[in-house]
Amino acid sequence: MKIYGFSNKGGYSGLTVGIECDIRNGFPGFDIVGLPDTGIRESKERVRSAIRNSGFKFPQQRVLISLYPAWENKSGSLLDLGIALSILLASSKVNASEHALNIMTAGELTLGGEVVPGPQALGAVSAAEKAGCSLCLVPFRTDNASAHYISNLRQAYAVCMRALEEPVMNVLPPVEQQEPVFADVIGMEEEKDVLCLAAAGFHSMFLFGPPGVGKTLLCSRLNLLLPDNSGETADEVTRIYGCSGLSVPGTRPMMRKVTVDTGASAFCSSKLPGEGSLAHGGVLMLDEVNKLSPKLVESIKTAYDSGFSGLYPAKFLMSANMNVCPCGCLGRSDAVCTCTLHKLESYWKRPGTAFLERFDIRFPVKPFDMMGVDPTSVKPDSFYRDRVLDAAERQKHRYRDFENIGANGQVHLNPSAVRLLSREADLVVSMAGAGINGQRNLIGAVTLARTVADMDQCADVKEEHVERALELRKYGFGDYYWKELR
Repeated sequence: MKIYGFSNKGGYSGLTVGIECDIRNGFPGFDIVGLPDTGIRESKERVRSAIRNSGFKFPQQRVLISLYPAWENKSGSLLDLGIALSILLASSKVNASEHALNIMTAGELTLGGEVVPGPQALGAVSAAEKAGCSLCLVPFRTDNASAHYISNLRQAYAVCMRALEEPVMNVLPPVEQQEPVFADVIGMEEEKDVLCLAAAGFHSMFLFGPPGVGKTLLCSRLNLLLPDNSGETADEVTRIYGCSGLSVPGTRPMMRKVTVDTGASAFCSSKLPGEGSLAHGGVLMLDEVNKLSPKLVESIKTAYDSGFSGLYPAKFLMSANMNVCPCGCLGRSDAVCTCTLHKLESYWKRPGTAFLERFDIRFPVKPFDMMGVDPTSVKPDSFYRDRVLDAAERQKHRYRDFENIGANGQVHLNPSAVRLLSREADLVVSMAGAGINGQRNLIGAVTLARTVADMDQCADVKEEHVERALELRKYGFGDYYWKELR
């Protein structure tokens, strides 16, 4: 049996550390070698107390712990559990070296023997697979088949002893119930279809309209329509949250919210993952996007275009909203807008044309009469989720040979994939004419038309699909959909 630990050293990927223990006769002592930092050297007292307070006897001989590879610096407290287990196994009468079993451990020990997760502990699960470990002992629940939840040192020791005799059965946590998407959204059928389109193709969405029409509510539901993260994306999300010290989100895409109070340093941190990376595989919601600072907007644009925020992956879709005018009355039948045309134009220039171009969908949310909605016409959430999943599967198959792409809305991360959509591009150019300026606008229109066709289960993009895509992209550049100020 080999014991491995997981060190914080190594940045986002962490460092897998082998742990060996030698107990020999001599003056009682406890030494750790292999370039440990101060935190690991201090673990000697935590480990000693945890072993004794868990009902075990700490060896009265000389104890030597070796951490390898010896040339790598090790840091953090996550090696506590592995060090303690290696001492207990070395002092037991069982010859663990005869068993071809590798165990990954990650957890900090309290003086009483409890195991608590530390920063980056979640990365141990993926590190265990790469190291060929058949068992991973971690102080949190996960649906990974090789991971086993333990809460204290006695549990961890018992699992190791059972593993020497028989395979360890992993107990999966109960299946989480899906959160309702549109249970409290009355009417707004066209808006729901737009959200499905954004989720199916991973297209960023920008909603605008008067206050109180439901823009923020709709933006906050977008991640609930996204398919579950899987494969490399799910692994990256787990490790990102491990680096941040936050609880594991599971496979459901996350929603992270950026507001006027969010600074550029909180979005893109040089050390810990910022809001951009925490939204990886999910949605970054930009509330009142026109009020965000220019520096923050530049950080968001950089992360969106590159797929990275600092040192961490950050492939997210944006869900933004703003009022349509400074006074908030434009477009309402029961109020009079007092904004001048110059004031209105200045208001819309705040997000910037370059930023708005990155939203494939720009949709006006108009006031409507909720009392006039027919309750029998309401569709269940499964109707919308099934359409999104079907379209998403088509795209996953389409881009299976392209790195970093799994949906139409991610083509900007690898523009070489546009060659798959050359026919669609010709159709868009022929229909839009001078309305398409620049490569970014062309890619946005082509990929959105492709998603509209995917939602209709059409193998080929037709003219009506392009018309729908161009309609959804036209707003935000001087056309505010209300033609006159009152």
